[in-house]
Amino acid sequence: MRPLLLLLLLGCGPKRAPKSQGPLPTADALFARNLEAIGGPAALKRANYVAYGTLSMPKQGLSGTIEVRVVCPDQNLTLSTVPGIGAMQTGVLGSVGWATDQLMGPRLMGDKQATQTRRSTHCDMPARWAEDYPQRETKAAEKLDDKDTFRVEAVGTEGLSHVFWFDAATGHIVAQRDQMASEMGTMPVTSTFEDFRAIGGLVQPMRVTQKMGPISMVIQLDRVETDLATPPDLQPPPEVLSLLPAAPGATP
Repeated sequence: MRPLLLLLLLGCGPKRAPKSQGPLPTADALFARNLEAIGGPAALKRANYVAYGTLSMPKQGLSGTIEVRVVCPDQNLTLSTVPGIGAMQTGVLGSVGWATDQLMGPRLMGDKQATQTRRSTHCDMPARWAEDYPQRETKAAEKLDDKDTFRVEAVGTEGLSHVFWFDAATGHIVAQRDQMASEMGTMPVTSTFEDFRAIGGLVQPMRVTQKMGPISMVIQLDRVETDLATPPDLQPPPEVLSLLPAAPGATP
């Protein structure tokens, strides 16, 4: 699962790693290795899932809860509540992205933001790199904290830039910087991924740190329920439904 709530900027940039031996691996080879590292194509075949955890902003001393509901292939709903900020919801229903919170109220996402939100929880996302990122190239071998990594720069189908750091030892994507669309315009966001665990055959990070300028947010997942007999409820609240009476899957 990738981050859904913030746009981030990595606090300390990667340093150039010692000169690597031989040519750099291709971007396609690195994405393919990441797919195998998380369990291979078969691990992506789960029907739906719900993830539960905490959402905190350590510098502000704030902590709350987060729940992510996904119905494959690309429908989702994220609910979070943080004291002092209030309840926040974002989701994709049919082809329509939406959000609501106490600060900005109910609203529909623009096309680019909806595309990125849908992509971030797409059940087949790790296998869709050629479709989601038509332009992609390995640029360098770099040191990221204590890890040897390869940096891949890409452009998504929505036309915005994305950078991935692949752990040279494990193959996992351990950091990602995205130009993210939002109501306030396009913003740089960086995520780091840690604590990889196998859940339902799929290896995924249980801890995600997101940064946007001085704001840092930590998502710590406690548990993930997979292959649910009944798909989770993705229905938006009434104030959102009133904005899209003809939205696919929505009922008045």
